[in-house]
Amino acid sequence: MSLGELSRHSWLGMIHFDSHRHMVLFPVRRLLVPNQVEDAATDVYLGPSTESHRSVVLDTMRGFALLGILFVNFQGQVGEVWPTADYLARQAIGALARDSFYPIYAFLFGVGFFHQIQRIDPSGRSSERLYLRRLGALFVIGSVHAVGFWTGDVLVNYSILGIALLLVHRMPVSLQLAAACALIAVSASGRDAVHPLALSELSAFDGRPRIDSYLEGLKWRWTVYSEEVWGYTQVSRWIQSSSLGLFILGAVGARMHGLMTNAGRRLTTWTVLVVGIAAGVGGHLALMSRLVEAPSVPFTAAWTAANYGLAATYGAGIACIIGERAGVHRWLGPLASAGRLSLTNYLTQSVVLVTAYTPLGIGLNDPGAAFKALVCAAFFFGIQIPLSQWWLARFPMGPVEWLWRRASYGHLATNRRGA
Repeated sequence: MSLGELSRHSWLGMIHFDSHRHMVLFPVRRLLVPNQVEDAATDVYLGPSTESHRSVVLDTMRGFALLGILFVNFQGQVGEVWPTADYLARQAIGALARDSFYPIYAFLFGVGFFHQIQRIDPSGRSSERLYLRRLGALFVIGSVHAVGFWTGDVLVNYSILGIALLLVHRMPVSLQLAAACALIAVSASGRDAVHPLALSELSAFDGRPRIDSYLEGLKWRWTVYSEEVWGYTQVSRWIQSSSLGLFILGAVGARMHGLMTNAGRRLTTWTVLVVGIAAGVGGHLALMSRLVEAPSVPFTAAWTAANYGLAATYGAGIACIIGERAGVHRWLGPLASAGRLSLTNYLTQSVVLVTAYTPLGIGLNDPGAAFKALVCAAFFFGIQIPLSQWWLARFPMGPVEWLWRRASYGHLATNRRGA
């Protein structure tokens, strides 16, 4: 799935909680600690991470999004054994996950960018220069992923689109919001007229040519990758990117979050939740009832409301649950652990999928029945959670996150607790 199709409408910057479970803000200067900068795409601190410098809300959102992305990428078809269960599984993924989980990362990328660009580098290098180096490293990691394993890679697109954030981050907030809304509107109006519940063509494996060898698949993925990257030489590709609009919204959200009082942040979170539910339910009802037909402005509006509303609901809902329910964050801790290793876990999911469903490994042609694929995806994510907890008990960051930092800063980074 191309990053250009991603969308997100969750705003919740750096929310933290005090001992009484009240929402509080990490002051910006507290975040500007040398060598403790958050990654632009994964929000992982570059230095040894401590719990006091992390947001359990963002980590939980990220882990929740990883699960949804896995469901989307791991879709199966309607089989012959349990056709009803397969049909319902595909319907649920199409309505609740397909365009509402991937977008989380677009917004979080913008949040991470805001804190990255505010960083004070003790070596004297500008934050913009460091940010560009990180984008370059992310581009290399994404390129290996896209060509070697998964054509649905989003990292390459993130690394390219992220450059544009340097052009707008000094603009007034009003202009940034206008630019973000314009990009999202243009992207929504130009998307293909595919009803979100018409799921016969939504599998990540649909449309893929039959590949009989890894080398053959490598050539095919290189062709797809080359076309994707070359597309960014056209201005229209940038203008039609909803992800770029969401990057900007994420940066604005993080910036405005620091200007709000505790009461203002709480009110905003609940407002986003209520509006998100109303928009998500209303948009999906309009689409399901066939009151709007594509292509048309009403259809675009309904699709946007449905998917952006769900994204807002997911993000604000997590923040409200953690902020209002004492002790709930402990139950969500395993999900947050997976989110802290989001880049590593995301890439691992692709490697496992390719190993299972191409001649590189087991050689299956597709995930098979949709319900079975859904259960298998949930089981696999259930394995990633304890592995993430085990890793974080020994290291402050994931292996790919560490590699990203190493490539970005050009020196060997320590990845040991207490180092």
